Amino acid sequence: MLAEPTNGLSLVTVGAGRRQGDLATRNELFVDQRWWCVLQRTYGFAVQTLSMPGPDGTPGGSVAYVDVDDPAGARRVSLPFCDLVDLPCTPEAWAVLRRVFTADGPARLTTMADHPIVDDPEFSTVVDAVHQVVPVAADADPLESFATLPRRMVRKAARNGVTYRAATEVAAMDAFHELHVGVRKYRHGLLAQPRDFFRVIHDEFIAGGDGAVMLAERDGDVLGAVVLLHTESAVHYKFAASHPDARRDGVSHGLVHAALEHTRDTGRPVFDFGRADLDQAGLVDFKRRFGAIATPIATSSRLPLAHPEFRDLLGEMTELYVRPDLPDALAARAGAHLYRYFA
Repeated sequence: MLAEPTNGLSLVTVGAGRRQGDLATRNELFVDQRWWCVLQRTYGFAVQTLSMPGPDGTPGGSVAYVDVDDPAGARRVSLPFCDLVDLPCTPEAWAVLRRVFTADGPARLTTMADHPIVDDPEFSTVVDAVHQVVPVAADADPLESFATLPRRMVRKAARNGVTYRAATEVAAMDAFHELHVGVRKYRHGLLAQPRDFFRVIHDEFIAGGDGAVMLAERDGDVLGAVVLLHTESAVHYKFAASHPDARRDGVSHGLVHAALEHTRDTGRPVFDFGRADLDQAGLVDFKRRFGAIATPIATSSRLPLAHPEFRDLLGEMTELYVRPDLPDALAARAGAHLYRYFA
């Protein structure tokens, strides 16, 4: 295993809890203790944090990470299965906190691109994604700020009889997961996260009133769904899936419009569209057409995996299980067993 930090700073292992309220962030979701509980309850990843005060007693910076040890080798990750970990940090604080990631073995951090790590010579950094958000006015129809294409598609969906509702029952999350498995398999050639992962998300957020599954329906059939999670100042668009035959009917665009209306109705001023990789230009542009503002995300790494050949094997197994001639249930079971190893 990786060495524990020995720099004299305070080490906290996160258990059950609510928000990490003392951490100043611009993206709240992945530093919310409920999300950390999702990681722990689903995959056994115990999140740890270190904080350093500034010279005048104000927060200087914080880091959060988990230690992963699997057939690919031991490594320290901040944090697995998170779009980014947005804990602002001053250069002075990073000069101390960086020891957590340079003590021993490989490390990987995904941060905003203005984090001091991007100038740290011990890490290899690439700006490979953007974080996109949409400001939400309290007294306006979000449709007014859309580009021409999404406006047209939202209206097309309405003409085609598509309706939307914010559901909170577990069955709605299961309906989303069924769609999600298919989209990951046929559109992206990837395995989906386990069903239990989404049920724990439901338990930590939605069951307590901080989220919903926005369903797009027609004649009783679910055509698409979006998982929305609430933090203090934002509604987060975390996962989305639509039936391929329904996309041309404007379902994906209509779901975003419904999610923005939901954000407005909760009184939150920000719709967090999440991460989009720069090599997915279509996704970046899709979000931009709804008025999204983009901020760069950086991925920083130190040292290669001890056994990178295991990741190659995971890729080969993924290709096997997502073959179109094999049943979707097999892809779902493979994801349940293998997804944790992509951390």
